[in-house]
Amino acid sequence: DGCAPTWAVLPFGALVCIQCSGIHRSLGTHISKVRSITLDSWTAEMAQLMAQLGNKGANEVLEALPPSERPTPASSRADKETFIELKYVRRKFVRDMASPTKLPEALCEASAAGDLAAVL
Repeated sequence: DGCAPTWAVLPFGALVCIQCSGIHRSLGTHISKVRSITLDSWTAEMAQLMAQLGNKGANEVLEALPPSERPTPASSRADKETFIELKYVRRKFVRDMASPTKLPEALCEASAAGDLAAVL
């Protein structure tokens, strides 16, 4: 099954499938870092971030303004690339923030403090 989420996108705390992990890797490490949930080693901080955010928490922030359409596992790679770029690079669905470029740091700080609401 090509849509099993076995990859993590840090620092956003989201789990993604192998195809989407490749798309995230192509964005560059200045946007996100991709880790296998089974093959890579994890620090305690990385595990804490994943446990506190996960897809639900990540989407509460990154899709606070719900997109009109989301790709499905059956969507084309091009559609997935477009959506991921809008969501993670342009941050098109994030509510107004003083500095959206500081979102990754804000998520990490909120995770460490156990206060995701601080980012919302």
